[in-house]
Parts: sequence; C-alpha cells; structure tokens
Amino acid sequence: MNTSNLIALLGLIVGFLGLQIAIVKEWSSISTAYDKLKSIVKPKFSFTISRRKCIFSIGGIVSLLVMIPMIPIEKILFIAKKAEFYGKSTIWKYLILNNKSGVVHHKIICADHLPIEQNRGDIILFSKGHHLHRSKAVYIAETLSKLVEDSYKEILLIEAIRNSPTSTHLYGPLIKMWGKNREYLKIHSFLSANIDYFQGLLERTNITPRVEKKYRKSLFEAKQWQDRANYLRRMSKILQM
Repeated sequence: MNTSNLIALLGLIVGFLGLQIAIVKEWSSISTAYDKLKSIVKPKFSFTISRRKCIFSIGGIVSLLVMIPMIPIEKILFIAKKAEFYGKSTIWKYLILNNKSGVVHHKIICADHLPIEQNRGDIILFSKGHHLHRSKAVYIAETLSKLVEDSYKEILLIEAIRNSPTSTHLYGPLIKMWGKNREYLKIHSFLSANIDYFQGLLERTNITPRVEKKYRKSLFEAKQWQDRANYLRRMSKILQM
C-alpha cells in the first residue's frame, strides 16, 4: 500500500469513529427525527431502527468504501486472462518463461538449456517482450500449434516464421486457417510481406550461391501460395454471383 492510500485509509477510520461517537451522543434526537419522518411519509413497509443496527450498517458501508480503492484491478485482470488461457489450452504445461530475457522455452525441446528456477515466470502467450527461443522456434511451433485453438496457433506460427521466414512449410497451416475463417486480407498481407522480404534479400550482391538458392526456393513457394490464394478468392467470388 502506498502512502496516499494509507493516509486516505487513516482519514476514513478517524471519520468513521467520529461518526459513531456522534450517533451514540445524539441517538435520542436521531430516533425522534426518524419517528416524525415516518409519521409524515407513512410508508407501506415500516421497520424500527436501533442504535446497534445503525452503527453496524454505517460501519459496513464505510468498510466497503475503504476496500474498493484497495482492490488490485490490474492483478485481477491478469489472473483472469491467465485463467482463460489455461482453461482453453494445455500448451502452458510445456512452456517455461525466462523472466530476465523474455525467452519462452519448451520443457522437452529445450530441456538442455532451461532457465534456473528463480528466473522462471508465468506466461500468457505472448505478452509484450516475450518470444520463442529463436533457434527452436520452428520446432516448438510445429509441435504445439496442433494442440491449440486458432488464435494461439496464429501467434505460434507467425512467431516461428518471423524467426525463420524460409520455413515455408509453416505457411500452409496458417493460410488454411485464415482461409477457413475467411480472413483473406491476412493471407494477402502475409504473403506480400514475405515475397517483398525475399526479393529484397536477393537484390543484395554479397550473398553466397547456397543462400541465394535458399531464398529463391522460398520466394518461389511463397508466390505459389499467393497464386493459389488468388485463384481460390476469385473462384469464391464466382460462386457468389
């Protein structure tokens, strides 16, 4: 609790005690005023009030007012988000976060280089600053994308492709998923970004023949996916005529 919250809490406690003392001292006047009000208004449902009930009721209201600002809303939202993730997916059982580096490891795939116990933390896939272990990203994505729903599959596959754009075998599951969900703009943007990337790399003059062959192969496969996606999109429009 910070200083401002502590001061506010102490102020409320002092005010509450002062109110209780005033109720005790002026109870006869309060009771008389209540009886007069009841005789004027004549409510359908009436109840008697006692000093004890009044004090306890006010105490409960003040306690609630004190507790509301102290509720850690951000922590509650974090726990709720984590519970949603854990409830929808089982892949968290396989993942370990390195708190210091933000690297997400797989318990089995990365078994020989897991972070020490005190550096391990909770993971919600993927918070800002978290990323798959780069040298194992493709293998981790291939393994876990089969176990999760589409939103997490998308995150895993894009993370892996970003680390290894030439892993074009990962394009298929991603494009098929987007096609199934009719997210055609994502398909177009994804393939255009990768084609532009490979074309830019091939324009360099300092790449080796081996690397050039690898980039040309990836470019060819990305263009094949683009041609296929364009064909299916056009056929889909014909069916809608």
